[in-house]
Amino acid sequence: MLPPKEFAKELRDQFFAIVMDTNLVDNGLERSKQCALIAIDKIIFQWEYIDTYLANLGGQLNPNLKYYQEVKIELEKL
Repeated sequence: MLPPKEFAKELRDQFFAIVMDTNLVDNGLERSKQCALIAIDKIIFQWEYIDTYLANLGGQLNPNLKYYQEVKIELEKL
């Protein structure tokens, strides 16, 4: 896990790369989708950590992790 300052820079830089990508559709929707996917990947990563190290659900997937994985699937469909 990155220190907060480094994580903030990483997010900023990833979003900036999307904003500056001239190959994306210029209506903003594709850029918004790419930024949302970056954010949801960060959330999923954190829930995977929690699920792996802290949760004991009898082998079941943490409901929060499952929810965010479903959100990512829906984002990819947009």
